[in-house]
Formats: sequence, structure tokens, C-alpha cells
Amino acid sequence: MSIYLTKQAIEPSAKRVSPTGSGGPVRRLLAKAKQRWQQRQMVMALQQLDDRLLADIGINRGEIPRVVAGLNPQELRMRPIARTPRNADQNDYMFLQTA
Repeated sequence: MSIYLTKQAIEPSAKRVSPTGSGGPVRRLLAKAKQRWQQRQMVMALQQLDDRLLADIGINRGEIPRVVAGLNPQELRMRPIARTPRNADQNDYMFLQTA
């Protein structure tokens, strides 16, 4: 108890943050909107994969929304390693895929 009182005496104006990270209603609303946006991005990224690669991952195309809904926030931040180059034309991209 003395540690608590000493800490209160040293830092009386320190803001207390809850360990769960819950804030006000606006913060929760923004966090939920961010999570939904990340889910949509993940669904779009998985929809772009071919069926063979999805089978390697262990999911079917129809299971993508259910699988993404079960991901935690850390998993939703994952991004594919290889991306399609934006400035390369289609012939260059096909060449890069075979290389």
C-alpha cells in the first residue's frame, strides 16, 4: 500500500490508462471502424489468391469471410509478402513471376 501512496504522491496528475485500452465511445467507435476496414482489406487480399494457394493455406474461397472474422487485431495487420508491382506493365509482371 505504501508503494501506491508514494506513486500517487510523486505523480498526482498522471493520466491513468486502463489495461484493456478501452477509451471513450468515440475511441471505441474509431477502433471498431478500423477493425472493419482491416477485415475488408484482408478479405480482398485473400480473394485475389488463386484456389490452389488458398488450399495450401487450408481454407476454401467460401470460408474467407468466416476465417477473417475470427482473426485477432494482430493477425489483421498481416500483409502479403509479394505484391503486384504497380508501375510494371503486364508483360514485365509475367516475366517477374517466372523469374
